[in-house]
Amino acid sequence: MSPLKTSVKSEKMYRETLQRLTVEERVRIVFQLHEIGRELVRTGLQSLHPDWDSQKIEAAMKVRLYGNPREHPPVYP
Repeated sequence: MSPLKTSVKSEKMYRETLQRLTVEERVRIVFQLHEIGRELVRTGLQSLHPDWDSQKIEAAMKVRLYGNPREHPPVYP
């Protein structure tokens, strides 16, 4: 990760911090980031479509996050 406005010193500190984390801590962070991402998508959809009920929001979230199954059918061996 190398954002344009991140200083070299800040990026080094960030990487060192990540390297000190245990596997369990890293996994926990991944799950937290996933939940934050889902909440951002949910909030955005609710803002765009205030008339939609929770079922419609959840269905739209699945399409937004995982794609439309009609456009990309699952492939099984």
